[in-house]
Amino acid sequence: MVVSLFGHSVIADVDSVSKRLYDCLEKLILQGANKFLVGAKGGFDNLAFEILKNLKQKYDYICICVVLTTLSLLKKDEFGYSRADKYKCAQTYMYEIEDEHFKNRITTSNRFMVNDSQVVVCYVDKTAKYSGAKLSLKFAQKNGKQIINIFNDNELERTGNVQKMHVPNSDKLVPFYNLDVIISVGYRVKSKNGII
Repeated sequence: MVVSLFGHSVIADVDSVSKRLYDCLEKLILQGANKFLVGAKGGFDNLAFEILKNLKQKYDYICICVVLTTLSLLKKDEFGYSRADKYKCAQTYMYEIEDEHFKNRITTSNRFMVNDSQVVVCYVDKTAKYSGAKLSLKFAQKNGKQIINIFNDNELERTGNVQKMHVPNSDKLVPFYNLDVIISVGYRVKSKNGII
């Protein structure tokens, strides 16, 4: 069974998402998943790759295939280091997307990954107005893929993400939000169902 993974580049609660993703991927491995297609660009891609790398130590027969969207990742710097060096335990692959505009390459690669898999594991906020991950999720739904979305709608609860503090020239406490929350809200601000 082939599994593709994609999601937003910013993750609100990395620890919670990491646990859910680990549990999900291990369950899929126990059900027969043996090949995993994962991107190389955003926060979710990096988290998924690290978890798969850990799972490969336990289940050495699984194949991790990192899908590149640009060959510049393979280019070595003056010290002989390449950003792709961290993928030594995986296969690297690039779909034929050279003719795509650079802004469309990730979404196009995600579509190829969806086509090449039976199961899609994603981290997608369905209320986001526009995102490549959301477009890829819709593509997977149209193609009848089994979809496991590990996004939790309650990830941006105020508890643990906001602290009220005194500010000069203010009589009341002012809420200060965690930077991860501020960044992730950017995906939701233009949504009709915005959070916070």
